[in-house]
Amino acid sequence: MFDYLRKPLAEREANAARAQEALDLVTGARPAEEDTYAWTVQHARNIAQTFAFATIDPADPASVTAAERLRDQAMADNVLWWQRQTGHKMLVSAHNGHVGYASAHPDTYPRTQGAVLRDRLGRDYAAIGLTFAGGTFLTKDTSLDGAWKPVTVPAAHPGMNEHTLDRVGYPDFYLDLRTASPTARTWLARARPVYDAGSIFVPDPQPTLALGPAYDILVHLHRVRAADELR
Repeated sequence: MFDYLRKPLAEREANAARAQEALDLVTGARPAEEDTYAWTVQHARNIAQTFAFATIDPADPASVTAAERLRDQAMADNVLWWQRQTGHKMLVSAHNGHVGYASAHPDTYPRTQGAVLRDRLGRDYAAIGLTFAGGTFLTKDTSLDGAWKPVTVPAAHPGMNEHTLDRVGYPDFYLDLRTASPTARTWLARARPVYDAGSIFVPDPQPTLALGPAYDILVHLHRVRAADELR
């Protein structure tokens, strides 16, 4: 993907148009067998979505925002398609800013995958967020290029969400925000600085997030350790 994004934008846009044409052809074909046809259309849709996202211009903030909106919508649509196709219960794993109802970077992620799923599934969808008060994790300098590298952050400072959560008395715990007390709900409703570990990590300025509106359940860890690279 990173190599592909270095191709000229016009070439990537032409490929996206061809992928959409292929999807239209597959969608319009008469199915010989319904289940096989449904999966064929879904595969073609995934390809078209990927090529559409790959028309992103990393140098243009508006293009990045549009691409990320498309990306989260596509992720939600694919989850919903799989759930309808199989009838299975599902666990969706992604960064906080995707599975939650709000992002710490709303300028880039104006509508999250979690927000789409909640609109479509109602209370049948529960967003689980993760906070941590310090430690090391893998991130990159730019989200669309470069290698993963470990970054260590100090213990959360006063005023951060994680600083208060780390004073609860348990090093690691989970909390169902839906059943929190009125006092806790008031605290959770206020936006405060957070550690937001994603594809990139921007320590300054530190992003803010209100935990209550963003998640249904919160998992808090005292300290995290970077993942080990598979070799």
